[in-house]
Amino acid sequence: MPITKELIKEYKKDKTVYFETGTYHGQGVQLALDTEFDTVYSVEISETLYNECVTKFRGNEKVILLQNTSEGYLEQAVVDIKHPLNTERCFIYLDAHPMGGEAAPPLINELNLIAYLKRNDHTIVVDDFRLIRDAQAWGTCFKGKDMKEEFNRLFLAINKDYEITYHGDAWDDEDLIVATLN
Repeated sequence: MPITKELIKEYKKDKTVYFETGTYHGQGVQLALDTEFDTVYSVEISETLYNECVTKFRGNEKVILLQNTSEGYLEQAVVDIKHPLNTERCFIYLDAHPMGGEAAPPLINELNLIAYLKRNDHTIVVDDFRLIRDAQAWGTCFKGKDMKEEFNRLFLAINKDYEITYHGDAWDDEDLIVATLN
């Protein structure tokens, strides 16, 4: 969970909706609340982690927690023309991945689904790029691929005007990718 309040503030600008994949223990949800988003969506595949966060954020009307796969939820959002991902500029934080093992992360599918949304002007932050770039842990499925080139292609398929930057965290100098419009 290396996203920080400072990074969110830097790229939030006029966005009022925060959307994340991979709720985990709710740290991202709390950061979104602390940076004053009006609505916070978070999708978690694990029923245990989802239930933990339901308890943690119970009564907070700004928080919408969803127990689903990130891909399954994004598929629903793509066809729901009234969903905020289709109607508003959002801050999207992609951090869904397997917890151990070598199963492929949903990230490529998430970005492909985001390309089908009605809006293409969101700010998108991808976490754990070091694992993808270096084909470590659950990123081994990317071994032998130039993932910077692949992510540039995926982001530019969403919006040809995206500016793509890499940010460091405690793990690596390029662990977060940000695609945004100025």
